[in-house]
Amino acid sequence: MNAPAIWIVFPAVVAIGLFIFRRWTAAVQIVSLLTALILAWLAWQLPIGTAFSLNLWAGFPALNIGESLNILGVELILTDSSRPMLIFIYLSLVFWFTGALTARTDRLFIPWVSGLQLYWLLL
Repeated sequence: MNAPAIWIVFPAVVAIGLFIFRRWTAAVQIVSLLTALILAWLAWQLPIGTAFSLNLWAGFPALNIGESLNILGVELILTDSSRPMLIFIYLSLVFWFTGALTARTDRLFIPWVSGLQLYWLLL
């Protein structure tokens, strides 16, 4: 498992899924809100590039989240020093999606914002 797969590839897959299921506006908004909240919590809790233990039971192996991911010759790198920015990005999305939920925005709003968030991460 590596960090770009968690915080870049997984949200891209979720954004595509939200675009496909845009007919159910409330469900799309709730799923996007929960996804952003979980990703912010994971960025806060999981160290990148170092081994950590979940302490689920005795003998459970230590996990390590890698820093890089190669996609078609392009190397995406997220280091441990980028965790505060990941937390900021995903918490800002939580507030943005909460506002969208209360304002009852268009059904394409959430999938487009999810896609733009990926562009922001790749800059």
